[in-house]
Amino acid sequence: MTAQTLLYIIIGVIMFDFLLERFLDFLNRSRWSDSLPESLQGIYDQEKYSKQQDYERVKSSSGR
Repeated sequence: MTAQTLLYIIIGVIMFDFLLERFLDFLNRSRWSDSLPESLQGIYDQEKYSKQQDYERVKSSSGR
């Protein structure tokens, strides 16, 4: 295996990791809901949940 082949493999792995992370972030953001899930009712406050969701939206749209 030459050094150039190894370089291409490393670059490919890094690019794959980056693209996979972006895709998974997209999937997570598309499933967000403004209402508190039933499993969290009584455990977590609706106001805090909404605040956290707003924070995550701003953080993800600002490019981290």
